[in-house]
Amino acid sequence: MSESQKLIPSTIKGMHHVGVAVSDIEKSLAFYQSTTSITRLDRDRLSGFLPESPMKSAVLKAPNGHLQIMQFEGDADIAEVPVEGPGVTHLCFQSPAEDALFKKLIEHKATSVSIGEPPIDLAGQGVHYAYARDADNIMYEVEQLDKPPFEGP
Repeated sequence: MSESQKLIPSTIKGMHHVGVAVSDIEKSLAFYQSTTSITRLDRDRLSGFLPESPMKSAVLKAPNGHLQIMQFEGDADIAEVPVEGPGVTHLCFQSPAEDALFKKLIEHKATSVSIGEPPIDLAGQGVHYAYARDADNIMYEVEQLDKPPFEGP
């Protein structure tokens, strides 16, 4: 690699996917499909190589990225990752406020970890925030938007 190539950073055009390990893929699929509008794809993997292949896998498509959920053999350690880390601390979903995504998560057995009565409009900008954990202790931030901040996907 030349010296000039080292100085030029790569341009990221978006995030392709996030992969999360779950303890029961069927329960996770039921949770996502009953609370969000993300859809399951026909294929079960996004990449051909993982250091350890999951026993089961499914790929869900959101408007601007993918979520790959994977169930590995053996008992899963589902300890909570603290908000400050280490590692991936949460996934953030955006939805129109009228869809009441946070309420749907709670109705489907997610546990609220927000302070106060969520979702809360912290800055008066029409973005209402709330946090919840699913049965695998994966934390979700929900941004419920009064109006879309942009056009297109």
